[in-house]
Amino acid sequence: IEMANGQQAAHSLNEYQLNEGVRESKLTFPDYRAIDSLPSHNYLDQIFRLAPIQSYDISVANGSEKANSYFGIGYFKQDGIVYNSDYQRINLRLNSEYKPRKWFEMGENISFTTSETNGFSEYDLKSEYRSPIRHAIGYLPYMPLFNEDGDYTSDGQGNANPQATIDHTANNNNM
Repeated sequence: IEMANGQQAAHSLNEYQLNEGVRESKLTFPDYRAIDSLPSHNYLDQIFRLAPIQSYDISVANGSEKANSYFGIGYFKQDGIVYNSDYQRINLRLNSEYKPRKWFEMGENISFTTSETNGFSEYDLKSEYRSPIRHAIGYLPYMPLFNEDGDYTSDGQGNANPQATIDHTANNNNM
C-alpha cells in the first residue's frame, strides 16, 4: 500500500482544517516551511514481517504378512506476518493392523493434535478499534511511536498507536 509521507499528511491535515473553517493561525502547522522538516514513517513496515515456517515430521513403519504398524510425530510452527502473532501444532499418529486369519482383520488408528495460536483474532484484524493494520494506516506518518520517556505517543487525531496495539494484544488460543 502506498502511504502518504509526513509532509503530504501535514499538508492534507492543513487543507482539511482550512476546509472546516479553521483560521490559518490556528492550523496544526501554521508555518508551512516547518512541514518540510517533518519525519516520515511507514507504520505498515513496523507491524509486518516475513513469516518463516518450520515443519518437521518423523515416522516409523513396519509390517509383515499378518501385521503392520505405523507411528508418526510432527511439529509445525509459523510466525504471523503481523508481529506478536504465531501458530504452532504438534501431532501424533499410531495405527496398527493384525490379520490372524484370512477372514478376520482388526486394527486401530489413534491420533492426537494440539495447537496454539497467538496474536490477533479475525475479529481483531477486521475491527476498526483493535486492528493494528488499520491503526498503522491511520496513524499520522510524522508522529514517532514513542516519546522521549519511552511512552507511547498519540497522534492527537484519535488514531491508536499501532505499536501499542501490537504490544498489548495477547490473544492466546490453545486447542
